[in-house]
Amino acid sequence: MTQKNNDKLVVNQTQSKFTKAYAQTPFTFRESGALEMGDHIMMRNAATCGALVCDVSDKIQTHDEAYAVTTTDKGIGPQARSIFVIERADPKDGCTDNNVHYGQAIRITTNGNLMNRPLYLSSVPISPISYARFSRNQEVCVINQKVYSTVWKIVSANGNPKDRLGEVIRADEPLVFEH
Repeated sequence: MTQKNNDKLVVNQTQSKFTKAYAQTPFTFRESGALEMGDHIMMRNAATCGALVCDVSDKIQTHDEAYAVTTTDKGIGPQARSIFVIERADPKDGCTDNNVHYGQAIRITTNGNLMNRPLYLSSVPISPISYARFSRNQEVCVINQKVYSTVWKIVSANGNPKDRLGEVIRADEPLVFEH
């Protein structure tokens, strides 16, 4: 009863995490379609139509603080666990506007509705101590540190990616996140 009164029951803590993770969360929409730093976005896999989501109930032990990232079925909408924020990785990258450009270094963070602090999308090459638990492929997770493994570049999925370097990215175009 003491644990129940102090909100220490595991079932209540789990329910609280799920309620927060599944809460409806707005994403950024612009008439122009251009992506800008600070935009709240959803990412979908073009092949599976699954949305990228953060699972804060699945803690990864190989980092200081890290949580699993996976994809879900195509029916998910904008929820706290599926909305990510685009952040400039290098303030001295030479871009004078707030738009996101092909080839520009960015970080992808969780939104404020999921956690009270940002967690950064990270990926590292497969090694004996770092791999995805079920697929045994490259591990993708969110971590609490701004390190090199959290820096990404966006390249065009259509045509030669080098031809579009520096162009402003539109939200409705297929993209490749390169790491």
